[in-house]
Amino acid sequence: MITISGGHYGKRTGALGLIDEGEENIRVAKEVTAILRASGITTNYIEDNVSKSAKQNIPWLIAMHNKTDREIDVSIHFNSSVGTHSKGIGTETLVYSDKNKAVAQKITDAIANVSGLKNRGVKIRTDLGLLKGTNKPCYLIEVCFVNDTVDVALYRRDFDKICRAIANELAKAVGKSLKPSTTSSIVEDKGARKLDINSPSLNDLAKSILESKAQREILVNYAIAEGMHKSWLDKLNNRTITNDEILVLAAAAILNTSKV
Repeated sequence: MITISGGHYGKRTGALGLIDEGEENIRVAKEVTAILRASGITTNYIEDNVSKSAKQNIPWLIAMHNKTDREIDVSIHFNSSVGTHSKGIGTETLVYSDKNKAVAQKITDAIANVSGLKNRGVKIRTDLGLLKGTNKPCYLIEVCFVNDTVDVALYRRDFDKICRAIANELAKAVGKSLKPSTTSSIVEDKGARKLDINSPSLNDLAKSILESKAQREILVNYAIAEGMHKSWLDKLNNRTITNDEILVLAAAAILNTSKV
């Protein structure tokens, strides 16, 4: 129904400034995907771990998007300009033609409304590879500018709200709606021990999962569906559950489904 990818191909492959576009693209794309899936909306997630250059990246992303069964395509990006600024530059959405402009404007409006980022509207871009190459309506979202202190501060403060705003407009674009969120913010795991993970890639994966309120909710609900007590959902909602508890719940649920 929806296919989402993070622009570029990982860390230090996009715009660099106060934040790394390549890294943040993936972070936002994963969170938006998790929110949509938590509401039962079929969402394909694409991440380029193959390409070694921009020349390889764009054709690879186009091919991967066009292989999926979906109604719309979404590409997450962050913008940049010359120098470092503290004026607030804003958010915008890029599309190939006017026929996709209405949905694009709703996406931009939603991001600006929940975060206070300046609304730069919609830009028509017929020169961008992904917008030209995908065979479904494609929305390239420029969340904010990586080189503006105001933009980055608003993005960091309202990451959850921004991701949910994007997901909400994408859901409406395919005739669906999000389920109400059962958690108000990312749960702080105060006093919990640091996870003992030696692999840097696995550590990054654990961090991305446990920092996502949508994915934490998926894990707890899955554990409850597999027989764990419903009081764990209360702990999630009350923000008293720890990362360690979530991981053990998920592991117990997996083992329970593996019983023969």
